[in-house]
Amino acid sequence: MKKMVAIIGIIFIIGYFSYEATNGFYEFFNGSPEERSIAHETVINYLIVQGQEENLKESRVQYDYKAGDFTVHVTYKNEPFYEYVYYVMTSGEVVLIEILNENKSKIFDGKNGSVPFEYRGPNGFEDPVKKR
Repeated sequence: MKKMVAIIGIIFIIGYFSYEATNGFYEFFNGSPEERSIAHETVINYLIVQGQEENLKESRVQYDYKAGDFTVHVTYKNEPFYEYVYYVMTSGEVVLIEILNENKSKIFDGKNGSVPFEYRGPNGFEDPVKKR
């Protein structure tokens, strides 16, 4: 009987550590599902407060396992060719860190400056299709 209890105990311990290792491995590459949800909700709430609720077309959350952070990529109805990338600071502040054009090239880097002149239009960014 003692052997059976010991074997069951060992199986339970191995199972527990296997689960924890698998969960940790998943979270290393994909981030915590709770943090993903919080980042998404925070950015969407920020955009609603900014009056962009009706203009939102699509949003998705991306995890950078090297940095260990989430970014939220947003596309607006009036600027469908541009993707805005937002980051939630540890203080809870939402910051626009990048704007990507239709080729996924950066046209704005929040750390290094502003939007180049050729992308500015009277209502934000110009439609790149109209420029051609």
